[in-house]
Amino acid sequence: MVIFRNIVIAILVSFFCDIAAEPKKMLTLEDVLIKYQEAFYNSENPDINKKIDYAGTTALIAASSSGDLKCVKILLDNGAQVACKTRGGITPLSSACHGAYNEIFLLLIDKLVKEFDSKKTKSIFSRKKIKDLNYFVNKKDWIGFNPLLYAVTECSPDVVEKLLNNGAKISIEVASLKQNALMLACAADKTAIVELLINKLIERVVIDENIKDKQEYIKEFINKKDYKGKTALNLAKNDCAKLIDEYLNNLDNIIFSYLNSNLNKNEIIEN
Repeated sequence: MVIFRNIVIAILVSFFCDIAAEPKKMLTLEDVLIKYQEAFYNSENPDINKKIDYAGTTALIAASSSGDLKCVKILLDNGAQVACKTRGGITPLSSACHGAYNEIFLLLIDKLVKEFDSKKTKSIFSRKKIKDLNYFVNKKDWIGFNPLLYAVTECSPDVVEKLLNNGAKISIEVASLKQNALMLACAADKTAIVELLINKLIERVVIDENIKDKQEYIKEFINKKDYKGKTALNLAKNDCAKLIDEYLNNLDNIIFSYLNSNLNKNEIIEN
């Protein structure tokens, strides 16, 4: 019995060692395109940015929507454009934010910035050149959400910060709810994100010479009402509510502090 047991153990060890020694198959671009674009199954030179359905989905949008990090990396490495959208306004950025795929988003936004820096990016859905980076950072989908409006409830603070630093507008609202990013973050009790949003709002208002009464402007923004008549403070809970109260009560000092800081007055971003 002992001999038989030892033989069985030896066979099992040998079997699993063989499996461990066998190299894993690397995912190729062809594998990715077959996975997301069956139309290219027999194509020798597939167009990586070709739309694969009537909705206007590309392989990158499909991979971003499914949270497939490996496929996203391969597509980006092989020239997939982040500057693309479906008929319904869905983009790789909004897909990643909607799915809370933080790592995918960070890859996409860095690639998108490079695409525009190269000054060679052309729209794959029209003959016109793309206006600017802000178009895709702020682009709404058919539901009325854009990357920031998804990110404030679904993603990590570093994703929100990256969007804000690349021109995401805090004032854009979900039309059906009349709620902006600050309201959504308050309702979701995302204290760190609420702080990011208010700080960025104050920073932009302070450096905008067109806004004369800065304190009043910020107060009005924070006290905007949604479709139910609720403000960000009404929607906020616990620490979020305390944070907004602190900002509103100390706004004069906070603005004064910002005015005396070394902000670049040339980088004015519309809210």
